[in-house]
Amino acid sequence: MLNRTMSRREFLSSSATMGVSFAALGMFLPSCAVTGERKGAQGSSAISMAINESPWLRAFEEITRVYREETGNMVNLQVFTFEGLQSKELNAVDARTGEFDLFTMFEGWYGSFYDSEFLTPLQEIDPDFEWPQEIITFNNVGRWDQNERYFSEDGTPFALPINGNMQLLFYRQDLYDEMGLEPPTTWDEAITAARTVGDTHSDVYGYTLRGQGGGSAVTFDFLPLLRGFGGDFFANPPEDWSVTINNDAGQQAIELFMELLSYGPSEPENIGQAEVISLMQSGRALQAHLVSAAALQMDEEAESTVPFEINYTVVPRPSDGVHAPTAGPALMGIPTHIDDAQKQVAYDFLTWFMQQDAQTQYTRAGGSPVNRNVYESDLAEGTEFRYMQAATESLPHLHLAVAYPFAPELLEVTEQRLNEIAAGLLEPKEGLDTIASEIATVVEEAGFSS
Repeated sequence: MLNRTMSRREFLSSSATMGVSFAALGMFLPSCAVTGERKGAQGSSAISMAINESPWLRAFEEITRVYREETGNMVNLQVFTFEGLQSKELNAVDARTGEFDLFTMFEGWYGSFYDSEFLTPLQEIDPDFEWPQEIITFNNVGRWDQNERYFSEDGTPFALPINGNMQLLFYRQDLYDEMGLEPPTTWDEAITAARTVGDTHSDVYGYTLRGQGGGSAVTFDFLPLLRGFGGDFFANPPEDWSVTINNDAGQQAIELFMELLSYGPSEPENIGQAEVISLMQSGRALQAHLVSAAALQMDEEAESTVPFEINYTVVPRPSDGVHAPTAGPALMGIPTHIDDAQKQVAYDFLTWFMQQDAQTQYTRAGGSPVNRNVYESDLAEGTEFRYMQAATESLPHLHLAVAYPFAPELLEVTEQRLNEIAAGLLEPKEGLDTIASEIATVVEEAGFSS
């Protein structure tokens, strides 16, 4: 492994070559979005945040309003499409502008930003900073070991999670009750329900998941199958980067993937997250694994024909495997190149936002909390937030999707090839072998060795 970091120019040049249009991990892409809109007014202690248009933006707008009321500090949200967000942040780093005091990041580029030293270690701003015990670590996604070029419990804290998205199994409680079935804990049980529902509800798909490529869409949905069987991309990073996705566990996972797709719409290669959500809201799907941020949409009577009929549980596991839901949290970090005064006000906001009161208000406004105490509070007992019990049960099993310095290049491989497998253009075994070969090239070119 090469213990070096890319220069800003090198990283920006490689980003331009590969493009910055990969989609949000587990997030939603709107049909249209505000580009560079400013919220609030400028002031000497104003905080400027780069953030993406998303369903949880409204919750973030609400929590920044609360922060202004409590502290008197203005918060300016500069809102971009997901694709535009990363580009704007990279441009700010390259030009060393003070345009943003806080960067929002997603899993496709956490590692790249840490590895390239774009962010200020939080302990440089506050030497006494320690990771708050009540804040979910999401597999140490905010802490980075610069020597190993990987996440580590003992790594340097660079960022804090701001939206705790994770996969849950969404299922029609009314139809499960009608069939006399308990919520599934294994894939075999979910498949039994998928087969059974067709006997009485021929217009209801037994299972739906994404087969459409783009960003980390189909990869994100495939990973809980792969990891449930004990598989993964690599043998044991950061010690061993040998590619293992095409081993026996991978073969079992891809067979399960194809079976689940068979219970959904024809041409699954064209099914994305918006389509899966729509099928659940319209009552045309029995079950699907989706991100927790979609839960509140299920009860919106203007959009859903089955409000309060959807329930939630942990993403199933193989009968002889483990639960392995994928997490896709959004993080915020403080740029290295801004002045110390702005670093401090940005840090003050982040640490305030981690507190339980702020997290509770954020959750009520539609955000996904990152504070464990919120999941264990009275709020989780309410019908509106019933997804939180499943989220709490999922926490010990969470895995990050593709959190590597070379994540964008890896995703270009997996999104294309898994989509081709879903479309029937590649045989599953051939597809996995192709993915493994192409990922090995990505790893080598990124300066890692097996």
